[in-house]
Amino acid sequence: MESFNGNTDNLKNFNESNLRISTSFRSNFTDPDTNCTLDFTQNRNINNIVKLNLNYVTICNNFYNVASYNNTFYLLVNSGAGNTVNKITVPVGYYDATALAALLQTLCVPFAPTLTITYSETLKRIVFNTNDAGTTILLNPDTLSANFNYLGNNFLYLIGAPVDGGGYSATNVPSPLPSPPALFGATSVYIVSNKLVTARSILNVLLPDDNEINRSLQSQNASEIMALGITSPWGTYQTYYDNGSARGMYVLSQGLTLDTVDLKVVDQFGNVLENGTNNTPIYYSFKIFYQ
Repeated sequence: MESFNGNTDNLKNFNESNLRISTSFRSNFTDPDTNCTLDFTQNRNINNIVKLNLNYVTICNNFYNVASYNNTFYLLVNSGAGNTVNKITVPVGYYDATALAALLQTLCVPFAPTLTITYSETLKRIVFNTNDAGTTILLNPDTLSANFNYLGNNFLYLIGAPVDGGGYSATNVPSPLPSPPALFGATSVYIVSNKLVTARSILNVLLPDDNEINRSLQSQNASEIMALGITSPWGTYQTYYDNGSARGMYVLSQGLTLDTVDLKVVDQFGNVLENGTNNTPIYYSFKIFYQ
């Protein structure tokens, strides 16, 4: 069988197979489905893979909208008793605006006993009220959290407050936050794999209109193998197809041995998505060409 030279027309000389993977069979079951490694050595290694396509992904939309990377902020309380700066940590989970407002009140009242926090269906805003003429509330981001300047990593963005904390204060009148809550969760999701991407060819791929002098380039810069726009309701599965976009298609300069594969699901800020369960496996379907 002739060796593969980068011209996809020669793939007809290679074996073709479908490889379906479930994160239920990840190597370490304590790892989340969104960040795990699968080991094929006990089943079957596939050698000399020269091309693979990620044809589709079946995934459950049960990701937290308040996660470990965006669940902290500071509550500044100015009152007759003095001024305090209090770090608030919100338990991770998936919240609607009403439930999150009620939880925030529970978390903040120990530092501001007269404070109420509610969600207004009329205003579509979370509303703070100190209910005390001598008390003012300010909100500040947790600037020590990783990448706090990314919107998705800033809790204040999630609740509709100014992301830098400036320009907003709550007094003894209803004080709505300036923007609606951004609790829609993961909408843009990226499947990444260091194992598969680092094996990609550093050569350009020969396409039908290419020649040895003028070739179209294949990106080498990111570990993304597919991008998804999540459209299913929260808590439900949906299958997302490559649809010929070639995002999940990689031609390899040397035959890849597929003995293990790492698969990670991240948002547009690079955060591994969290769901708090190991019971919603993700299903991947690859088409592979190999000798």
